[in-house]
Amino acid sequence: LRRDVVQGLADRGFEKLDTKTITDAELRARGFNPAEIDRGATYFTKEFQHDGKPVQALVKLVDRNTPGAKDKFADGMKNDDLILYSGHGRRGSGPDFDHANSAAGNYVIGKPSEAGHYTLGQNDVAKTGALKDGYQMMFFDACNTDGYLDDLRSRPKNKDNSNLDVLASTRELPWSTSTGDVFNTLDGVMGGKSIQDIKANLDRRNAEPGQGSAFVADGFKTNQYRPAA
Repeated sequence: LRRDVVQGLADRGFEKLDTKTITDAELRARGFNPAEIDRGATYFTKEFQHDGKPVQALVKLVDRNTPGAKDKFADGMKNDDLILYSGHGRRGSGPDFDHANSAAGNYVIGKPSEAGHYTLGQNDVAKTGALKDGYQMMFFDACNTDGYLDDLRSRPKNKDNSNLDVLASTRELPWSTSTGDVFNTLDGVMGGKSIQDIKANLDRRNAEPGQGSAFVADGFKTNQYRPAA
């Protein structure tokens, strides 16, 4: 999956940001705050146009082989505007970056729908400052991640429909569509597509006879960042 994601970013014109050699001055010149750059993380960047204005996209790539993967994901949940996750849903308990029998790599959003499968630590989204105060959009491409919604709407005290929009899966999803789902969402956001278009493409990619919609869009009503239809 990581290889496919890196190739997909390259195909879209993203370039790897060499965090080990780039200076603070060079980061500022490119529009990035050096204090917000994790020198131990992997980043890709691209300039694109949005509403006729230049925008610098900065993608931080975290996978299960990334040192401190959970902590780096948690940092993204705290600071980033757009979070794209593809992996295990862990029965509605949250993203996981290591083996199912280990609690160390679980980013805990809520309780699993079935008890007894996982040993989980403290709830991560309930922690003060776990999510930033500003607007965020989150996309979860894993099995039954709509189980995250009640916790994302009730636990963080600084988030509501005005500053958090969520695209979540409603059933089990195949691994074969995961990378494409991530890029469908990234392309849609960067291209200013409506949430209706983004969701319709996701449902089409994951269509199964008699199964209905594969994703639910929660929010997308009141914030100024809502893409125009």
